[in-house]
Amino acid sequence: MNSRIQPASGRERAIIEYLSALDAQLIAHQDVLRERLKLIPNGWRQWRLMTTTANNLLVAIYDTLPVKTLLYMQRLCTHGEVLVRLKPAARTPEQIIASEDDLREIINAAMAAECAVCLKDDRQAKGCKLRRALMNIVPPETFSAQGCEYRDVAIQCDYGEYI
Repeated sequence: MNSRIQPASGRERAIIEYLSALDAQLIAHQDVLRERLKLIPNGWRQWRLMTTTANNLLVAIYDTLPVKTLLYMQRLCTHGEVLVRLKPAARTPEQIIASEDDLREIINAAMAAECAVCLKDDRQAKGCKLRRALMNIVPPETFSAQGCEYRDVAIQCDYGEYI
């Protein structure tokens, strides 16, 4: 057995799979960007340099993998594709990306449960955590001199259709 050939760990294999699929897609779909890259000074040259470098690196990495893994990589590049997905909310430290419809549902449910029945005075409304969060997401169209603006919106609108 060649001393350079070693099985890849799970994380290594995942990264190599990603690089392999990305390289295969970049080469397979390079004609899509060809005209745009030609508008950029040295754009097409840099694209070719990038794909050639990635390909050369992958060939060197493949030389260190067992045959069984190489056959798997070949099938992956032939039948697979690279998908980019957003991180789940639990893995994003401060912010998440949510669909507008989902966010609207959450806000409407929170306002139906809290704002529609709120009896807080001005001082208590200013300290309301839900009000502060809503101010960051959907500021009200008008500001109320008395109480909470979101209570006024909840009173004026149909149940569950506040924003």
